[in-house]
Amino acid sequence: MIRRLPLPMVPALTALLFLVAPAVGAPSDDDLFFFDDFDGSTLDASKWETAIAVTGIRYMNEVWTMPPADGSYGLATVADSHVTLENSSPTFACPMFPLVWTNHAIPETGNFQLEFRMKYNAPGYWGDGVRIVRMSSPFEPAPGSTQSAKGDYVLMIHQDNVDCKGPQVSLLGHPGTGSPSLPFNTDWHTYTLKYENAKSTLYIDGDYFDGPLPTPRPNCIQLGVGEVGCCADSCDCCGCNWVSYSVDYISVRLLAPTPTTRHTWGELKARYR
Repeated sequence: MIRRLPLPMVPALTALLFLVAPAVGAPSDDDLFFFDDFDGSTLDASKWETAIAVTGIRYMNEVWTMPPADGSYGLATVADSHVTLENSSPTFACPMFPLVWTNHAIPETGNFQLEFRMKYNAPGYWGDGVRIVRMSSPFEPAPGSTQSAKGDYVLMIHQDNVDCKGPQVSLLGHPGTGSPSLPFNTDWHTYTLKYENAKSTLYIDGDYFDGPLPTPRPNCIQLGVGEVGCCADSCDCCGCNWVSYSVDYISVRLLAPTPTTRHTWGELKARYR
């Protein structure tokens, strides 16, 4: 026998169900796909590709090759639960920077949330930051390969001491925010990228930035620079060195599917009467 609940109990039961039901897309520890808080003394080689971090080939003239033997790559160090990338004494004819990346931090399917906390420590003529990119194939630099060092960016955080102070925050489909008129920013900032239903939404320090915007599905996180470009003929204006920056942590969490069609209460009641 099915008994109807007394009417006074219905609102209370509805409120209880609301409290105990999980929010759509709310992450839990079981949803953690990738995490690194850099709490060791070196980069974790099970999470990051480090073979050419501060040595080996670089992308020059659209091919991966060995740079001049006297070139300075800079440093990628782990200390105080941060990874720091820098090159305070680059070789001017061949200004290089550390490079590490991972092809395994982002799930191949489904919605996800990628978050990282970073800060810039010191300005420089040459800039860099964190890039969340889509590579046409797994990023695997090899001598003689012509695979791009950049890929198609979805999110790029970049700052230099010339044109892109602020820092420059570039979400695909949204103009970059950097400017030469802004001060060089050395504050900690947290960037949260939500990728849902083939669209990206960005939050900075918990505040909405832009989105959802249609973007490629990223499959690679890059820290550092693989390309070797211009010389230092005009760096006197802004410090003849690379920027220095630190990353505190990077996490990637799976998100539950989000409904693409929402129904009104009236539609739902009519369907299940």
